[in-house]
Amino acid sequence: MFSACINCHNCRRACPICFCSECYFESKALYSEADNQLNRATRKNALRMPSDLLLFHLGRMNHMSISCVSCGACEDACPENIPVSLLFSLVSRDTQAVFNYDPGHSLEEPLPFVVYKNEELKEYEAHYTKRHQSACNCNTK
Repeated sequence: MFSACINCHNCRRACPICFCSECYFESKALYSEADNQLNRATRKNALRMPSDLLLFHLGRMNHMSISCVSCGACEDACPENIPVSLLFSLVSRDTQAVFNYDPGHSLEEPLPFVVYKNEELKEYEAHYTKRHQSACNCNTK
């Protein structure tokens, strides 16, 4: 899906939900001194990270999944006609369902990621713990 992406970030610029004053993916933080260590580790096959292109889209998807209103502006802005809104809408729908959140419905309702609830997401905890323990062969009691 993203193989035709030219990494222009038009989808981010067109998004009415994106509000960061400085996008991490366009900041110096992404290209810091740590890159030297990352590059060295990558050359030695010690660490594999997603490409800049994939990292951008995964990061954006994570950042926008709770707030996306599926307006399609990201897709309209794409010079390569990549159906990014389709993927973002699917991920957003599932994320919003978990939090029972309807973005844009009420200005008074806080974003789920801003408000921490102590007992939140308990129904997912056992499933995640079980998957994690089997994946790492952990035998905790």
